[in-house]
Formats: sequence, C-alpha cells, structure tokens
Amino acid sequence: GIYYFAIDEIAVREKKHEMSATLDAYHDRLDHYFSEIEHTLLYLAQIPELRRLAEDPTQEAEVEGIFKRFLAQHPDLSVIAYGTVYGDYYFDETTSGVPEDFDPRTRPWFQLGIGLEPGQVGYTDIYRYIGTDTFILSIDTPILNEAGEVMGVLDIVVDLSQWIEDYNDYVIGTKGYTFVTKNDKFVIHPDLDLIDTPIPWDDVKAISLAPVDTLLTLNVEGEPMIFESRVLDRLGIVLWAAGYDRELMSGFNETFRNSLILLGILLVGIVVLISLLSGF
Repeated sequence: GIYYFAIDEIAVREKKHEMSATLDAYHDRLDHYFSEIEHTLLYLAQIPELRRLAEDPTQEAEVEGIFKRFLAQHPDLSVIAYGTVYGDYYFDETTSGVPEDFDPRTRPWFQLGIGLEPGQVGYTDIYRYIGTDTFILSIDTPILNEAGEVMGVLDIVVDLSQWIEDYNDYVIGTKGYTFVTKNDKFVIHPDLDLIDTPIPWDDVKAISLAPVDTLLTLNVEGEPMIFESRVLDRLGIVLWAAGYDRELMSGFNETFRNSLILLGILLVGIVVLISLLSGF
C-alpha cells in the first residue's frame, strides 16, 4: 500500500508537471507572437507616407499599397487600417469592406488608440466578429505627424481562430478542457454559450480579477478538479487548463492494475511450479 501510494504521488506530480509545461509553452508562443506584431505595428507607424496621410490624402494609394503588401506577408492577420482624427478610414479594400458612412472615431479600437502615448501599443478585448463569426482583437497605436501631433490610430486586426483551435485541442483526460478569462468573465471557452458570461467559481474569478500564475484544486460538482493559470500580460488575459484530479491518474492506474495482474499470475505460476517440484 505504501509502495503504491508513493508511485501514485510521483505519477501525479509528473502529470501535473506535463500540464504545467504545456501551458508554459503555449503562453510563451502567444507572447512571442504578439510581441512580433507590436514591433511591426510600431515600425509601420513611423512610415513617412502614413504620418503625412491625414493632412495629405495624395498619399492614399501608396499607403494602401503598403497595407496590401503587409497583409500578403501576414495571412494570419485580418485587417490593417488607419483611422484619422478627421473621420477618414484607409485600408486595403480587397480584404474587407465598411459602410459608406463608417466613422472610425466611434469605434472602441480608435478610442483606445487615441488615448495612448506615442510609442505605446494597446489591445482591445477579444470579441466575436459577426461578419465571419470568428474571434478577433485589435492592436493599436497612435500616428503622429512630423510636428508631433496625433493624427489618428493605426489598427491591426488579428484573427484568433487558429490559436483558439490549437488551445482548445489541449485537453486533460476525457473531461478536462482549457479556457481564457479576463476580469470576471470567460472570453474563450469550448462551450461557446459561456463566452462573455460570468465565471462561476469564486477562486478562479479572484485570480482572473487579480491575475497571477497559480494552481488551484477545487470541488466541482462533487469531484476534485485542478485549475492551472498563466497570465498573458500583453493582453491582460489569463490562460487556464482544467482537469479532474482522478483523470490525471487514469492511465497510470490502469497500467499499475495490469502490472499487478501479471505479477499475480506469475506468483501463482511460481507456487504451482514449486508444488510440483516438491512432489518429486
């Protein structure tokens, strides 16, 4: 019994370590991905044609050409656009469209970006884009003219479909799953009906409101469940992996049980053999 308990504890630790390592790797992958986008956004914000565009619309064709080439090199991005303080909106029209009366100044991404300091980058919340039913977010930075005056906001829209699919493919046991929270709500969840709804577990909600990397064991519907979190500071979100404690050991328990059966058969064979030999 003591031997089994010791092996059981070692296996649990190994399973939890594997869970943590996978979560760490996913966090680092996302952090690197968005870091690259930030650097690109800030580089584009310094292009002279873009900085002059709000006051010199003759630069429009050149800027839209830059946007077109940029999107061709980054198929994972949905839109790159520039909204000005005058209400003008510039983008690659071959990749997206907007209503004729569209005013970027009314959009959350513009209001976020216009309030940033020069050289700062801001992220909108993750939200579902009704046009394609995909999850997206905007990354924004202000554009200054050569006199240092804020002329508008450069906006990159990221389609999160692929990394959400990859993240949701990471499962723990048959009932475990992954999800993402921000503040007191789910922003990504395998059950789409739960997106943008309140987190039901107080301890998980507390971590989401004051983000920190942690490991929790909670009782969920009568069963111990492990929740592990990683904070992605750039986006202000928390990545979670959740698995039922008993399932973390399911594979090991089956292997151990089979080993005991084989050992029992072997011992019985040895006893029979000794009995036969002792009869001679």
